[in-house]
Amino acid sequence: MRPMLDTDFAVVDLETTGFAAEGPDRIVELAILRCRPNAGVIDRFVTLVDPGGRVGPTAVHGLRPGDLIGAPTFTSIAGEVAQRLWGAVIVAHNSRFDVAFLQAELARAGRPALRGPTLCTIALAARLRVPVAGRSLRACCATFDVPYDDAVVH
Repeated sequence: MRPMLDTDFAVVDLETTGFAAEGPDRIVELAILRCRPNAGVIDRFVTLVDPGGRVGPTAVHGLRPGDLIGAPTFTSIAGEVAQRLWGAVIVAHNSRFDVAFLQAELARAGRPALRGPTLCTIALAARLRVPVAGRSLRACCATFDVPYDDAVVH
């Protein structure tokens, strides 16, 4: 087991066209912040992604078809995404959802599955018995006094 101070964490957030990772839905936006204890953010990757079809719920993620013109396909960035996640603990709010989409997109691109630990901030708060008023990222941030700005989050 690696000492905690030598452990990288890849904090992931993504937006999708829907909820079916193994079905027709795709990632339309992806952010990965790679962090290390005592070093902070050591790598930042943020991109829109061309889903190759419908954009999905614009009211949820705020993206319109025109926003994705010229964006890379997931297949074209799959190697870079895998490299940025490799060897890190993947951290996400509702990690099951985000990791399922990453796994599905990597598989479609012919890349190996992600291996390694994940950390779900929803599950962590519950496990630590921290009273969070809801399951949203906004509620979790409010509980821990982490600034949350709608204009920046998505």
